[in-house]
Amino acid sequence: MSATSSARLEDFAENIAALGSNVKISVTGYAQPTPGSEMTDGALSENRAIAVSKALKKLGVTTRVAYKGAGRAALNIPSSRYVEIVVEPTN
Repeated sequence: MSATSSARLEDFAENIAALGSNVKISVTGYAQPTPGSEMTDGALSENRAIAVSKALKKLGVTTRVAYKGAGRAALNIPSSRYVEIVVEPTN
């Protein structure tokens, strides 16, 4: 994770933590679809989601965080290595 991404995640985690436990958080990881990497894309995307989930917890998020690896992203560009974080109210 880059320093910029870490700083953004820290700010985001602060906002999530302020919401308390009335939210559902899901993290989905995506892998860059590099030719020949089909066999590892699932694990890479899941590891990316796990790393962000752990970082959120470390940054003070106490609500349960669900994560999954979605495999390959749609485009083969460096920015296709990403995670999607969704925060929804539980009420």
